[in-house]
Amino acid sequence: MNEVTGLVVTPLLRSDRTAQIRLDGELTYDTVDDARVQLHALIDAGCRQLILEVAGITWSDSVGLALLIGLRSAVTACGGEIAVRGATGQLARVLEITGTRDLLGAGDEAPGVAGAGPTEAGPRAADGNAV
Repeated sequence: MNEVTGLVVTPLLRSDRTAQIRLDGELTYDTVDDARVQLHALIDAGCRQLILEVAGITWSDSVGLALLIGLRSAVTACGGEIAVRGATGQLARVLEITGTRDLLGAGDEAPGVAGAGPTEAGPRAADGNAV
């Protein structure tokens, strides 16, 4: 098995005001610096709808969670919103235990994000279930 080490940030969609980004690997103290720079640059460039696909996150520590919360603060300060999608395993548990799941819009769909479309996991019906 080819396991991802570190953190890989992959742009999936970019328009004037929307960015959909896939994160793969570990979201930890050792990996977040480059991601922080890349993602804040999107906000600085005018992105107001930030969609983070996180199904590929294998581990997150408190610094990874702080990155997500900091991104939310930055984008909402500009009148935008963030949606964290596809959290599973340990990351989903961290979001649930810390009460940040709803704060980060952590669901399968990105409410209010026009044209977000289905995730790479496959198309979704209006109720968010896979079709």
